Amino acid sequence: MIDMKLIDESPGGFLAAACVFVYATVLTETWMITTTSIAAMVGTFLLIIVLACVLTRTVLALMGPEDHPDAPAPPAPAKDAAPARAATPARPPVPVRPHAAH
Repeated sequence: MIDMKLIDESPGGFLAAACVFVYATVLTETWMITTTSIAAMVGTFLLIIVLACVLTRTVLALMGPEDHPDAPAPPAPAKDAAPARAATPARPPVPVRPHAAH
């Protein structure tokens, strides 16, 4: 489990690491544009995808599970409850008659 040690002990260090992350990505994209290589473009896109996945996974791990400890437990269904009745139509259906050809 990832703890928030870097954020807690050094908020400035965390911001510096975030800036390095962003500017390195921007510089890599700039390099990709200046080179006319398809391989550089593919490599840059793969790098961006991998970094986005790692960043997302890290943030989700920092946030913890979705279960909130203070949330009330959902009510248990009653065992004596009568089964739900099917809804009955408010009025009987009207029969459809075929139209006569004119």
